[in-house]
Amino acid sequence: VVEVAAIGASRATGRTASDDVTEYYLPVFRWLQDESGLALNPFGGGAEVGFTILLKFLGELNPSGDSPYLIFVVCMIVAALVMVWLETRPSTLLSERAKALAVAATFTLFPYFDAWQLLRQAISCGLLLFTLGGTQPARVVWLLLAGAFHLSALPVYALYRIAERLPAQALRLFAFTSPALMFVMPYLVKVSAYGMG
Repeated sequence: VVEVAAIGASRATGRTASDDVTEYYLPVFRWLQDESGLALNPFGGGAEVGFTILLKFLGELNPSGDSPYLIFVVCMIVAALVMVWLETRPSTLLSERAKALAVAATFTLFPYFDAWQLLRQAISCGLLLFTLGGTQPARVVWLLLAGAFHLSALPVYALYRIAERLPAQALRLFAFTSPALMFVMPYLVKVSAYGMG
């Protein structure tokens, strides 16, 4: 896990305008080191305070931090969240041997690229795992934490709760059609925004 996080942190950054780490996160990180407060919170219209607080904390640990530092730390946080969840939550469903295989398979197939580029979303997803199971108050706390890193956690959780109540036939249909919708949706958005011409 540490090795893959280090590989991800060594990727080139700042070469395109779509590099969120260089374009958004690093400037906020540097601003937070120069200013005394957390007044600047550009994420989620000011609602996603989790990542800003994390950046401030990371700056206190390493004020000269750069893109590789941020990427490495986020990859490690996400990996730790996933590992703790795998070790604690599905334990009633899996034997110890099956749990070890699940952990190994998860980290072999772990989507590090997402954690390297989509820092806030990756942490939010790691926190969102803890809403699966547990008591209602605990689920609410985990959901609020996930939403503090990225607001997309709220509709994703709502969709999960809706899907949980659907019959198996409807879930199979949804699983089959949702990948196709991901390819069609950008076209539909473009057509609805600009018309056919």
